[in-house]
Amino acid sequence: MGNDFVLYIKYIGIVLMCTQLGYASAILVLGKTMLEYYEWGYFKKPENWFQRLTNIFLDVTAGSGYYIYKALLRFPWILRKLLFLLIYGIAIFVGMVVVAFLTTR
Repeated sequence: MGNDFVLYIKYIGIVLMCTQLGYASAILVLGKTMLEYYEWGYFKKPENWFQRLTNIFLDVTAGSGYYIYKALLRFPWILRKLLFLLIYGIAIFVGMVVVAFLTTR
C-alpha cells in the first residue's frame, strides 16, 4: 500500500515535468502567441478561491516556460530562442536525472 502511494507521487511529478516541458516547447515554437494565451488564462488580481486555484494550476503545469521566456524578452529574437533552448536543454537533462533517480528506488 505504501509503495503504491510513493509510486503515484513519483508519476505525478513526472507528469508535471512533462507538461512543463511540453508548454516550454510550444513557447519555443510559437513565442509570444503562447505567452498571450497564458496571460489570458491568468487572473492578475484573483478575487475568490476559484481564480486563485486556476492561477496555481496554471503556474504548476505551465508556469516555468512563461516566466523564463518573459525574462528573456529583452534579448534579440534569435538569441532569446537559443538561450531558451539552452535553459530547457539543461532542464531536460536534470529532469532525466531526477526521473532516473525516482524510478530506481
